[in-house]
Amino acid sequence: MRAQQFLENLNKFYNPGRAARLAENNQYIRGGWEVWLQVEIAQAYAINYPGQTCEREAPYPGLQANQWIAFNKTLSTASAVQNRNQAARSDFFLYRQGMLAAADETHIELKCINNSNPNINALTDAWNRFYADITKIREIKRINETINAIALLATYGTFSPPLPVIPYGGNAYVWDPGNNQVTVLKEVQQNGDQRFFLVAASP
Repeated sequence: MRAQQFLENLNKFYNPGRAARLAENNQYIRGGWEVWLQVEIAQAYAINYPGQTCEREAPYPGLQANQWIAFNKTLSTASAVQNRNQAARSDFFLYRQGMLAAADETHIELKCINNSNPNINALTDAWNRFYADITKIREIKRINETINAIALLATYGTFSPPLPVIPYGGNAYVWDPGNNQVTVLKEVQQNGDQRFFLVAASP
Protein backbone atom coordinates (compact mmCIF):
# COMPACT_ATOMS: atom_id res chain seq x y z
CA MET A 1 0.00 0.00 0.00
CA ARG A 2 1.10 3.55 -0.65
CA ALA A 3 1.13 6.64 1.58
CA GLN A 4 -2.29 8.01 0.62
CA GLN A 5 -4.04 4.67 1.07
CA PHE A 6 -2.27 4.09 4.37
CA LEU A 7 -3.50 7.40 5.81
CA GLU A 8 -7.01 6.95 4.40
CA ASN A 9 -7.22 3.57 6.12
CA LEU A 10 -6.20 5.14 9.43
CA ASN A 11 -8.77 7.87 8.92
CA LYS A 12 -11.45 5.17 8.67
CA PHE A 13 -10.61 3.04 11.68
CA TYR A 14 -7.94 4.54 13.95
CA ASN A 15 -8.72 6.94 16.80
CA PRO A 16 -5.59 9.10 17.33
CA GLY A 17 -6.72 10.57 20.63
CA ARG A 18 -3.90 9.16 22.74
CA ALA A 19 -1.35 9.85 19.99
CA ALA A 20 -2.51 13.48 19.88
CA ARG A 21 -1.98 13.84 23.62
CA LEU A 22 1.52 12.37 23.40
CA ALA A 23 2.39 14.51 20.39
CA GLU A 24 1.29 17.66 22.19
CA ASN A 25 3.22 16.92 25.36
CA ASN A 26 5.62 14.00 25.78
CA GLN A 27 8.18 15.69 28.00
CA TYR A 28 8.01 12.78 30.43
CA ILE A 29 9.03 10.25 27.75
CA ARG A 30 12.78 10.19 27.26
CA GLY A 31 13.75 8.54 24.00
CA GLY A 32 10.46 9.10 22.20
CA TRP A 33 7.13 7.30 21.81
CA GLU A 34 7.55 5.72 18.36
CA VAL A 35 7.29 2.14 19.59
CA TRP A 36 4.00 2.89 21.33
CA LEU A 37 2.52 4.33 18.11
CA GLN A 38 3.83 1.38 16.08
CA VAL A 39 1.88 -1.00 18.32
CA GLU A 40 -1.26 1.15 18.13
CA ILE A 41 -1.17 1.22 14.32
CA ALA A 42 -0.39 -2.50 14.07
CA GLN A 43 -3.29 -3.33 16.37
CA ALA A 44 -5.68 -1.15 14.38
CA TYR A 45 -4.70 -2.90 11.14
CA ALA A 46 -4.91 -6.37 12.69
CA ILE A 47 -8.42 -5.70 13.99
CA ASN A 48 -9.70 -4.34 10.68
CA TYR A 49 -7.83 -6.56 8.20
CA PRO A 50 -7.90 -10.32 8.86
CA GLY A 51 -4.46 -11.89 8.67
CA GLN A 52 -2.63 -8.57 9.00
CA THR A 53 0.65 -9.00 10.86
CA CYS A 54 3.32 -6.61 12.12
CA GLU A 55 7.03 -7.23 12.55
CA ARG A 56 9.25 -4.67 14.24
CA GLU A 57 12.78 -3.94 12.98
CA ALA A 58 12.31 -5.98 9.80
CA PRO A 59 15.39 -6.13 7.51
CA TYR A 60 15.17 -4.76 3.98
CA PRO A 61 15.52 -7.60 1.43
CA GLY A 62 17.75 -7.53 -1.63
CA LEU A 63 16.75 -8.74 -5.09
CA GLN A 64 18.35 -12.15 -4.69
CA ALA A 65 17.85 -14.97 -2.21
CA ASN A 66 19.81 -14.52 1.03
CA GLN A 67 20.63 -10.94 0.07
CA TRP A 68 19.90 -7.86 2.16
CA ILE A 69 20.31 -4.10 1.89
CA ALA A 70 22.59 -2.14 4.21
CA PHE A 71 22.38 1.63 4.69
CA ASN A 72 25.25 3.92 5.66
CA LYS A 73 23.75 6.82 7.62
CA THR A 74 26.90 8.92 7.42
CA LEU A 75 27.14 8.74 3.64
CA SER A 76 23.40 8.24 3.00
CA THR A 77 24.13 5.33 0.66
CA ALA A 78 22.74 1.80 0.39
CA SER A 79 24.43 -1.41 -0.74
CA ALA A 80 23.59 -5.10 -1.14
CA VAL A 81 25.08 -7.41 1.51
CA GLN A 82 25.02 -11.16 2.20
CA ASN A 83 24.97 -10.83 6.00
CA ARG A 84 21.47 -10.35 7.43
CA ASN A 85 22.96 -8.74 10.54
CA GLN A 86 24.28 -5.88 8.38
CA ALA A 87 20.87 -5.14 6.88
CA ALA A 88 19.08 -1.84 7.37
CA ARG A 89 15.78 -2.31 9.14
CA SER A 90 12.45 -0.55 8.92
CA ASP A 91 10.79 0.56 12.13
CA PHE A 92 7.94 -1.84 11.44
CA PHE A 93 6.69 -4.05 8.62
CA LEU A 94 3.00 -4.61 7.88
CA TYR A 95 2.04 -7.62 5.83
CA ARG A 96 -0.87 -9.97 5.36
CA GLN A 97 -0.49 -13.71 5.71
CA GLY A 98 -1.88 -15.81 2.89
CA MET A 99 -1.95 -16.02 -0.89
CA LEU A 100 -2.11 -12.25 -1.53
CA ALA A 101 0.45 -11.31 1.11
CA ALA A 102 3.01 -9.84 -1.28
CA ALA A 103 0.61 -7.13 -2.44
CA ASP A 104 0.23 -5.87 1.12
CA GLU A 105 3.86 -5.81 2.24
CA THR A 106 4.73 -2.34 3.53
CA HIS A 107 7.90 -1.26 5.32
CA ILE A 108 7.30 1.82 7.47
CA GLU A 109 9.83 4.29 8.84
CA LEU A 110 8.21 6.24 11.66
CA LYS A 111 9.31 9.44 13.34
CA CYS A 112 7.40 11.16 16.15
CA ILE A 113 7.79 14.66 17.47
CA ASN A 114 9.65 14.56 20.79
CA ASN A 115 9.38 17.44 23.23
CA SER A 116 11.51 15.82 25.93
CA ASN A 117 14.72 17.69 25.06
CA PRO A 118 14.49 21.42 25.93
CA ASN A 119 17.69 22.14 23.98
CA ILE A 120 16.27 21.40 20.52
CA ASN A 121 13.39 22.70 18.41
CA ALA A 122 11.11 19.67 18.53
CA LEU A 123 9.20 20.48 15.34
CA THR A 124 12.31 21.14 13.23
CA ASP A 125 13.98 18.04 14.63
CA ALA A 126 10.96 15.87 13.75
CA TRP A 127 10.84 17.09 10.15
CA ASN A 128 14.59 16.62 9.70
CA ARG A 129 14.34 13.02 10.91
CA PHE A 130 11.40 12.49 8.53
CA TYR A 131 13.51 13.84 5.64
CA ALA A 132 16.32 11.46 6.62
CA ASP A 133 13.89 8.53 6.39
CA ILE A 134 12.85 9.64 2.90
CA THR A 135 16.50 9.64 1.85
CA LYS A 136 16.99 6.19 3.40
CA ILE A 137 14.02 4.73 1.53
CA ARG A 138 15.05 6.25 -1.79
CA GLU A 139 18.56 4.83 -1.49
CA ILE A 140 17.29 1.39 -0.47
CA LYS A 141 14.87 1.32 -3.40
CA ARG A 142 17.76 2.15 -5.70
CA ILE A 143 19.03 -1.36 -4.84
CA ASN A 144 15.61 -3.05 -4.84
CA GLU A 145 12.87 -1.03 -6.50
CA THR A 146 10.23 -3.66 -5.68
CA ILE A 147 10.26 -2.65 -2.01
CA ASN A 148 7.16 -0.77 -0.88
CA ALA A 149 8.04 1.65 1.91
CA ILE A 150 6.46 4.66 3.60
CA ALA A 151 8.10 7.45 5.59
CA LEU A 152 5.70 8.50 8.35
CA LEU A 153 5.81 11.54 10.64
CA ALA A 154 3.59 11.99 13.68
CA THR A 155 3.69 15.64 14.66
CA TYR A 156 1.80 18.39 16.45
CA GLY A 157 1.36 22.05 15.66
CA THR A 158 0.11 24.03 12.69
CA PHE A 159 1.18 24.50 9.10
CA SER A 160 2.31 28.01 8.24
CA PRO A 161 3.86 29.41 5.05
CA PRO A 162 6.17 28.36 3.63
CA LEU A 163 5.04 24.76 3.70
CA PRO A 164 7.72 22.07 4.11
CA VAL A 165 9.29 20.85 0.87
CA ILE A 166 9.75 17.11 0.29
CA PRO A 167 13.40 16.49 -0.69
CA TYR A 168 12.75 14.47 -3.85
CA GLY A 169 10.01 16.73 -5.15
CA GLY A 170 7.24 14.16 -4.81
CA ASN A 171 3.93 14.28 -3.02
CA ALA A 172 3.50 13.90 0.70
CA TYR A 173 0.06 13.30 2.16
CA VAL A 174 -1.31 14.71 5.40
CA TRP A 175 -4.00 13.22 7.62
CA ASP A 176 -5.70 15.92 9.63
CA PRO A 177 -7.99 14.13 12.13
CA GLY A 178 -9.35 17.51 13.18
CA ASN A 179 -10.91 17.88 9.72
CA ASN A 180 -11.33 14.14 9.14
CA GLN A 181 -9.51 14.23 5.80
CA VAL A 182 -6.38 13.23 3.92
CA THR A 183 -4.88 15.78 1.57
CA VAL A 184 -1.63 16.44 -0.25
CA LEU A 185 0.86 18.53 1.68
CA LYS A 186 0.62 21.52 -0.67
CA GLU A 187 -3.14 21.73 -0.05
CA VAL A 188 -3.12 21.31 3.73
CA GLN A 189 -4.98 23.91 5.78
CA GLN A 190 -2.59 26.60 6.97
CA ASN A 191 -2.55 28.78 10.07
CA GLY A 192 -5.12 26.63 11.84
CA ASP A 193 -5.37 25.51 15.44
CA GLN A 194 -2.54 23.59 17.06
CA ARG A 195 -3.32 19.89 16.59
CA PHE A 196 -2.09 16.42 15.70
CA PHE A 197 -1.09 15.49 12.13
CA LEU A 198 0.26 12.40 10.40
CA VAL A 199 2.39 13.05 7.32
CA ALA A 200 3.30 10.23 4.94
CA ALA A 201 5.38 9.89 1.77
CA SER A 202 6.14 6.95 -0.53
CA PRO A 203 9.49 7.91 -2.11
